[in-house]
Amino acid sequence: MKLFKFLFFALLPALVAAARPVHGRPGETGSVLADSLAFPGEVYVLTSDQLAGRVINTVEDILDLLPGVTYWRRGPSGSPLGLSVDGRNWKGVTLLVNGHPFTDPWGGLPLARFAPLSRLKQVEVVYSGSFALAPHGSPGCVVNLVMEEGGREGPMAEADFSNSRGQNRRSRRIWFSTPRSYADLSFAYDEYLQDASVSALCGGSCLTGQYDSRSLTAELRFTPDSQGELLVRMQRFEDTFRGSVNSPRVPNLGIPGEGIRYGGFDSRLRYRRAGPGGGELSVSAGQRMVEMKRDSISTSGLVLDGGVRWEFEAAGVKAVSFADARRSLFENRISGEYFDPCIDEARGGIAAAWGKAGGLRWRCGALAGIHSEAGSWAGGEAGLCRGREDGFHQRVMLARRLRTPSAEELTQPDLSILADGEYLRSAGNGSLEPELSDEVSLGAGFAGSVSIDLFARRETRMIVLRGASPAVWTGDGEDEVLGARIAAAQRRAILGIDCGYSFSAEYNGSRGDYAAGIPEYRLSGGVDFKRSSFKNTETATLGICGVHAGESRWGDASLEGYSVLNASLAVTVMSAVVHLEWRNILDERYETFPGYLMDRRHVRFGFIWKLFD
Repeated sequence: MKLFKFLFFALLPALVAAARPVHGRPGETGSVLADSLAFPGEVYVLTSDQLAGRVINTVEDILDLLPGVTYWRRGPSGSPLGLSVDGRNWKGVTLLVNGHPFTDPWGGLPLARFAPLSRLKQVEVVYSGSFALAPHGSPGCVVNLVMEEGGREGPMAEADFSNSRGQNRRSRRIWFSTPRSYADLSFAYDEYLQDASVSALCGGSCLTGQYDSRSLTAELRFTPDSQGELLVRMQRFEDTFRGSVNSPRVPNLGIPGEGIRYGGFDSRLRYRRAGPGGGELSVSAGQRMVEMKRDSISTSGLVLDGGVRWEFEAAGVKAVSFADARRSLFENRISGEYFDPCIDEARGGIAAAWGKAGGLRWRCGALAGIHSEAGSWAGGEAGLCRGREDGFHQRVMLARRLRTPSAEELTQPDLSILADGEYLRSAGNGSLEPELSDEVSLGAGFAGSVSIDLFARRETRMIVLRGASPAVWTGDGEDEVLGARIAAAQRRAILGIDCGYSFSAEYNGSRGDYAAGIPEYRLSGGVDFKRSSFKNTETATLGICGVHAGESRWGDASLEGYSVLNASLAVTVMSAVVHLEWRNILDERYETFPGYLMDRRHVRFGFIWKLFD
């Protein structure tokens, strides 16, 4: 910490003094919407301004507001989670930060609890994106967290603190950036603390999940001219956790519960500049190192990756070509057995679109790759979209999407693992092939107001755990999935009050046998009322939102549906925001993962303060 303070105060005066505005810098990065290959209705966007009136402690507070997105969580808010878009398998890369995977390299779960939400700019849900928008290991349907990069016109700092009653949770977020210049520097600190919650498996007598998650992010961006940009980004993250289903806390008996520690270091170097063909050339390299330690298990992984991306336009055709490679190395100890697998992957492809934005547009793409364990693979897509000047659009998309097996599914040796009080044997399978999903989707709607989507998928070679002593990962699962999604939103002024509503409904008529944690249906929506005064420097916003979900399955276990209702109030005065939120007003007791009860009724309160704004 002393070194951090020294570097911060040593570099700050020099960077502020040397700050000179740069005009014509490259466009915004991290957003898939910046890519003109995306069809209307393929990407849903939720901005930080829309979230300003809510108490956002963790990523799942945002996931509740996204149409077509469901998630499960093993423990209280801030615990490890898995998420799904349009009822797809939750395995594989499903969470991105600025377009790059943000997942655990061993099992593939999202590292959502370490996302630097202090600099969140917007959230994007990609429902059927081009292969050019999807990173390594992703089926192309993801949640992308777009973080602000670099400085603004002047120096900027923002602090966000929140607390709660009824569920002892606290969040602390603060960030600072120097003025936008030829060299600008940014720091962000995010921390979230959560008390343990009651476990459903213990009849209310034991506790699981006492968390303290922390993340420190630093960025240095150089812009030597209007044609090029170099970004260096580093993030250190860790959390401590006490109490699991295998070994919970039992305060009455003095049992402390299982202690778990997870931490890592992430870094990325990216250079981009104007390329041939009037487009942009981007080269990036990165590494992620993670380590997890618990009573009987320790895993550590190092991922090295690099890639190149070239966007260009010729004869009215916008094209994106890309290639990247990745090496993953592990040193693991599970139940006393040590093993150190190494996995190499490479992929490349091209996607192209042509036509008028307000008329007929085509898109096609091809993707191929090779995996040191799963072999070679290939996929492709073709789509057609027709739009009108009034914003109405229709689209159809055909695609073959893939998910490569995780390191755990491929290389875990025959081990005995404690699960729910019993020792089970499970083993990886080095002969697994990538999962396949042949998809067709139809969509129509008006931009920014209403959309209707129908989708059907045939999923083959799905990787499932079969048998016992040992249970082995096999690739013989097959599913046929049918579903629909409807979303609507609108804003208008009534008697001087800015009123808005949003609504979404998802129905998974056929979820298949392997759609763990996917509810049969899900309804979500809300209304908000915003009143401004004193030249919009002071505002008051009142909001009500809710989620109703149907039954979900985890193997032979069925989880009942649930209804959650929340209310919020936010008051803005100049550069400060004070907010209050009443969560789970109905005090619903429900589970999204067997054995872990979700949060009960509680009140959150906090404030946001922008300095130098």
